[in-house]
Amino acid sequence: MSDTDREILNLFLTSSLIVLVLVALVIVFVVNYQRRLWKHKSQLRDIEIEHQKDLLSSAHEAIEITQKRIAADLHDDLGASISTAKLQLNTLEGGDSVNEVLSSSLQSLRRIVNDLMPPTLADFGLKSALQELVNHANQGTLNVELDWLSPTERFESKTELVLYRIAQELLNNSLKHSEASQISFTFTEDEGEAQLAFHDNGKGFDPQNVKKNVGLLNMASRAQVIGGNFSYRTGPNQGFSAQVSAPVTANATLHG
Repeated sequence: MSDTDREILNLFLTSSLIVLVLVALVIVFVVNYQRRLWKHKSQLRDIEIEHQKDLLSSAHEAIEITQKRIAADLHDDLGASISTAKLQLNTLEGGDSVNEVLSSSLQSLRRIVNDLMPPTLADFGLKSALQELVNHANQGTLNVELDWLSPTERFESKTELVLYRIAQELLNNSLKHSEASQISFTFTEDEGEAQLAFHDNGKGFDPQNVKKNVGLLNMASRAQVIGGNFSYRTGPNQGFSAQVSAPVTANATLHG
């Protein structure tokens, strides 16, 4: 091989090596850029998820504050007015029939106030509030049961309120639509996670036809507020089952 051929070969090898190095640098740059881009998108997605959670939490908190205020106003103002009217009627002749109407109105008012903001939940916790909810629903041929299988009876107040609201909505939906004769709640707690399971033996429904059911979406969003999950299972003539899971921590399980 002549010196000229050798120089051409060396030049070709050198050029090829330079091209390979440049290609490798481009590949490394593109890969790193894609990684940074993916990381940035992931961070933006996490920020958006947290933002959505904050919005959900704020919305539900605003609803609870409004309901609490309405409940207090109904109890303090309207309740007091009805009670005063009853006392005044007791001194009049022929006031019995009106008194009965007022008594019925007062009972209805107390039920509405209790639904808006149950004092049992704040005073005695989730177990007592759920038991009260179940007791009120037991009537006629309907049998509603609560199995509390957790050694803990009190949890962080926000968790208790969310779980109670979901239980309340599950029960109300079942009473209105399911035609069930048996309804059950089961509460368990294991390894830092609380679970509330619900089941009725009603007529169920086809989940494919209720993709945007407001009640189901509302319960799922409530669960998200406390970092939990909501799921359900049903079918025509198969009843309805749902489960809510939510994290609980040791330093927040007991209070008051």
